[in-house]
Amino acid sequence: MFLVEAALGRQHEITMDDSSLTSPPKGFDSVLAKGTKAPNKDVELDIDGKSVKVPQGKPVNAKLSGSSSFAHNEFLIYKESQHRIRYILRFDE
Repeated sequence: MFLVEAALGRQHEITMDDSSLTSPPKGFDSVLAKGTKAPNKDVELDIDGKSVKVPQGKPVNAKLSGSSSFAHNEFLIYKESQHRIRYILRFDE
């Protein structure tokens, strides 16, 4: 599994799967699939001299205006240049 630093820019939010999305809609840089659970806080960290928001904390019920088909938030980017791999996680059986 990779943990990446991602440049999300302006996010288009969805709550239902949409397989037709092969890029963000016009005027957006990424897609946020809003889940029913989300970390209870964001922490601002300084990474390489830049202030970065990192979701952290226990999962809590997300504030949604309706329902969602996603359990957790998913951040979708479509350009390789929008991310930088920071960590590689390896799990043993």
